Amino acid sequence: MKTQRWMKALLSIGMLFTVFGTVPPLAVNAQEQSDDWDGTADTSWYVEGESAFTIDSAEELAGVSKLSLEENVTFDGVTLRLTRDIDLDGHKWTPIRTFDGTFEGQGHTVSNMYVEEKDAVSGFFGYLSGGALVKDLTVADAEVVVPPTNGYFYQGVFAGWANNASVINCGTSGSLTVDASGSDVPSVGGFIGSCKGNTSLRNCWSFVDVKATSTEEPVMLGGMVGQWENAADGAEMVDCYFGGSAEAAEATTSTAGILGAALSFNGEVVLISGCVSYGTLTVPKGAEENAVHIAALDENGLAQNCLWPDDGKTGVVRLVVDWGSGTAGSDPNFDESTCGQKVTDFADPQIIAMLNANAQTENLWTLGINGYPVFAHQSDRILADYRAIDAAREQIPEDLSLYTEASVKNLNDLLASVNDRLSMDEQDQVDAMAKAIGDAIAALEYRGADYTAVEEAIAKAEALDPEDYNDFSAVTAAIEAVEYDKRITEQAEVDAMAKAIEDAIAALEKKPITVPETPKDPQDEETEDPADTAAGTMTAGWASLVLGSLGAGAYLIVRRRETKA
Repeated sequence: MKTQRWMKALLSIGMLFTVFGTVPPLAVNAQEQSDDWDGTADTSWYVEGESAFTIDSAEELAGVSKLSLEENVTFDGVTLRLTRDIDLDGHKWTPIRTFDGTFEGQGHTVSNMYVEEKDAVSGFFGYLSGGALVKDLTVADAEVVVPPTNGYFYQGVFAGWANNASVINCGTSGSLTVDASGSDVPSVGGFIGSCKGNTSLRNCWSFVDVKATSTEEPVMLGGMVGQWENAADGAEMVDCYFGGSAEAAEATTSTAGILGAALSFNGEVVLISGCVSYGTLTVPKGAEENAVHIAALDENGLAQNCLWPDDGKTGVVRLVVDWGSGTAGSDPNFDESTCGQKVTDFADPQIIAMLNANAQTENLWTLGINGYPVFAHQSDRILADYRAIDAAREQIPEDLSLYTEASVKNLNDLLASVNDRLSMDEQDQVDAMAKAIGDAIAALEYRGADYTAVEEAIAKAEALDPEDYNDFSAVTAAIEAVEYDKRITEQAEVDAMAKAIEDAIAALEKKPITVPETPKDPQDEETEDPADTAAGTMTAGWASLVLGSLGAGAYLIVRRRETKA
């Protein structure tokens, strides 16, 4: 085919390479109980000729696919409204083959879709055409596998192909793995494989990990859209973003974040406006020139107000195409700054302000949990309000050493378990954590006071014999006044109790010591013998003589005379 010949020519065009931080797909947190699919289809709700239906279950949603595939119902002029979240539970999903009507997701999510078509278009929808309109729908945690047996050209997650269709406020996450061995340069996109005509994509996003595994066959690969061919008036990608990853194993594969390549054989322009790419692009070593952040555009493509990382790599490549010879090359004089700008820090508030100033929807952008721009209505990707937790943390006492080990451990365990990456959809969990922290603070138990000094004072008192003192009652009263239920904050009172005992001990007065008189023996009171008396007198006299001999001789004479007298 002529288109495919042009595709192959474009795959060898030099583009600069970039690799930057991966932002993995985030799980969608449903705000309501989803309906799980049992793998069957229910078409009983459909009545031909009616213009509006509600889809209330997974089986009824599968009925849409069955009607399109088996009865060729395109739903032209029909509006389908999804009324709840749907979990396809990993059962094999057959794409809604052709959809020409209106599908209103009403903010709901279809999760866990598994697609593996042996030889058909891939996606939740196969073909969106005939003025189809899809809005407010998320296809999350999808797994799309394209085996080598599949030779079809259009492979995506949300849709394989969109022609003259409008998709508004829709997004994807999950994985898309393609083995292009059996296909001739397929168009592979994490959102839509290929767009055509005046298709319009507004406020759409992709967190899909897109991977082309074949080392022999090239593909047109984009994190959002693989390829745009033959645009028509109104063809646009406005305010869309990519935060997943795009990886190619083949050396000539065109790999981009927003749009793999734009080809307009008819000279019409596709507009890429206000788009942001911060996903990861990976190509084989030596083929770095085949990766680009935003898009590779022919001379009819137009990009403006786009943002991509400031990592020294290119954001937009302008292709100079020789339509006669079927060759193309990059324009070395092209100034990519006319398409937007490189960003050093996507978390800078000025970046969000800039995006909102240029957005077609008022206040569309905000900062996501991942530190990059997301849409303000994506409550599953925006950080929850943690102010209650911050306030609870401020109430934690400065000195936790005053409290029991068990109560402090309980508080610290709660603080360590805080998940600071929860989304707005999980606000109730954040509020519960804040309450638990507050309760743990209230439950902190003071340690008991230190009674060591009191016990030592009491031991000292007990070692005394109260009978040795005039009055021991003050010591006894001080001991009896001890209260053993004081907390560490009342340590001063406990210390005062110890001091009171010590003071009472120090003030004790011992009783005086009385020596009892020894009773005399009655025999000692009998009349002394005169001889004994004389002997005693003589003894005393000789004693005086001896003592007097130590003094003057006159004294000795006097003493002897006194004795004799």
